[in-house]
Amino acid sequence: MKTFLPGLLFVGCMFALSACDSASISDAEAPEIPGANGVRTVSSSEMLPFQASGSVGGGVLPVGVFYPPTNGGESKLVRTSDFVEYTINTTGLPMGAYTVWTILLNKPENCLTTPCSLVDLFQRQEETDGSAYWGTGGVVEASGHGYFKARVPKGFFPTNPDQIAWPGSGLQNPMGAEFHLLVKYHGLASDDPDMLYAQTHTLLGGCSEGANALGVHCFDPQLVIHLP
Repeated sequence: MKTFLPGLLFVGCMFALSACDSASISDAEAPEIPGANGVRTVSSSEMLPFQASGSVGGGVLPVGVFYPPTNGGESKLVRTSDFVEYTINTTGLPMGAYTVWTILLNKPENCLTTPCSLVDLFQRQEETDGSAYWGTGGVVEASGHGYFKARVPKGFFPTNPDQIAWPGSGLQNPMGAEFHLLVKYHGLASDDPDMLYAQTHTLLGGCSEGANALGVHCFDPQLVIHLP
């Protein structure tokens, strides 16, 4: 485990080196999005299993189990000159509260590998202009179906330290940035509104209280990568 901000820790395998499917369609086929100006492109990528459940936090889930999509999973990323908007529609997730973390690299052409790796984010930030922060959150019911949607405005970066996984400049290259989206499990959804908010809006909400965490960090059952 390494410290990346005071009081926050990350798992070293936050980034995956696995390949993903990515395809663009013409602007004529892209959906209309309020606030979008100019060229729009859409990419679709398959959801992938990422981390196995850990042993910390009450053992809500069996330890060491992966949670791949059981009935398919897909993410779509719409790019505009002003923002990027993504949706995740997946299956096979354990019931509970979730966050989705937006990891982006504005200059993927400078990465050492394709897709970019954790080295490119954490050790080569000057070359790749990468950052990682909270995108959205929600609750998955017993069906295991998860649907998440978020918009990433150009130039935005959160000020809440609990929503920052790696500091940076935010999205500067909407049409050319590489995106890695991590689906993070925070344990069973709490009946306490304040705790539920933490579980769905912060990095460590609920991780030590029943989330099968890896150390202090909630685990990420699924990942998707969108290449530019």
